[in-house]
Amino acid sequence: MQNPEPETPEEREQRLKDYEFMKKAYEIGMAEKRAREAANGGVDPWFDNV
Repeated sequence: MQNPEPETPEEREQRLKDYEFMKKAYEIGMAEKRAREAANGGVDPWFDNV
């Protein structure tokens, strides 16, 4: 971390695209989780089987 290797502009662009993709996937998943909780009185039945 103290001596990071420089990245090319292409590598940076790909890293940022990957980050945005994962961020959107997380946001969609959390929205679905909140919807399940709202529909079931604050409990997410998806995790009952864990």
